[in-house]
Amino acid sequence: MTTGIIDLWLTPGIKIFEVEVLGQTLHSDKGSSQMHGIMSLIRLTRLMRVFRLVRVVRCVPPLYALLLGVMEAFKAMQWVVVLTLLTLYGAAIVFTNLIGKGMIYPGGVAPPAAIEVFGTMSQSLFSLFELMNGDTGVIEPIETQLIGKILFAAFMIVANWAILAILTAVVSENMISTSNRLVAEEKQSREAANTKKQEDSLAELFMAKDPNKNGYISRTEWQEMIDDAATRLELTDGTNLSNNDMLDLFDCLAVDGISGNGVVQLEGKDNVSYLTLIHSLRTHHTFADKKSVLHVMMRMRTLQEQVQGQLSENHKEMMHMARRIETHVRGEGASL
Repeated sequence: MTTGIIDLWLTPGIKIFEVEVLGQTLHSDKGSSQMHGIMSLIRLTRLMRVFRLVRVVRCVPPLYALLLGVMEAFKAMQWVVVLTLLTLYGAAIVFTNLIGKGMIYPGGVAPPAAIEVFGTMSQSLFSLFELMNGDTGVIEPIETQLIGKILFAAFMIVANWAILAILTAVVSENMISTSNRLVAEEKQSREAANTKKQEDSLAELFMAKDPNKNGYISRTEWQEMIDDAATRLELTDGTNLSNNDMLDLFDCLAVDGISGNGVVQLEGKDNVSYLTLIHSLRTHHTFADKKSVLHVMMRMRTLQEQVQGQLSENHKEMMHMARRIETHVRGEGASL
């Protein structure tokens, strides 16, 4: 937007200032160097328009994913570029000494055409870079020599067949992995949004059946919700649970007054937190993971502690009763 304002208003304003104030003609090449410097700077700001393309790219998701893949590929290309530079540098040393210094030519004198192409390290580096990109004109001075042909073949195998193949593989792999990652993130985000929407809908449904607003639902209320066809359809969306399965799910979560999150319910064993029910319904069709296994182990440990505590209390009561009976028997024996 700023560059557009500069083009539309500032540049014509400077032109008017030059004509009206400085007395220059419209097509005059004369003027202060300072004014020409300002105009050159303004023209350079027009290059900032290229950043508008970023906004366009972000509006097209496939194109944006492709751009991110290219950026990730450039990051992975750095070591391939280093390998390419090392290869060109090593090959330039060989070509400069064998060809530029005339070692492969009779008499040890290189022709002017060979010196022009491979006479120095810098010339050899640039010539080999051109050769790597398909310009075979640089090998004309060595085509007549057997060693030159061997050098050309060896360089093409290493540079074109190996390094360019590695470069293509690295770029392709990174672009594919980036594209897959973006697709997975988009899918995960979409599934999370759908899950949140479904959970909010189920929460509203349970809150309508919870007049006390205590966060728990009884087995009777659960049975009434299952018996209602519309409510049951919304509860079983994506779970493929039957009526008996849903009742069994409630009974499993209400075992010994423990809710699905391991919290003791004060209302009794026939009540279950409907947030726990919602979570169980949403995760019923998913595979068990490590978190689910740890969740089951936690519930089993809680139940074990409850059973051990109950057995300990029963044992204490039985011992107390046995001592009372023993005391009573001894008292009766002494009276006899």
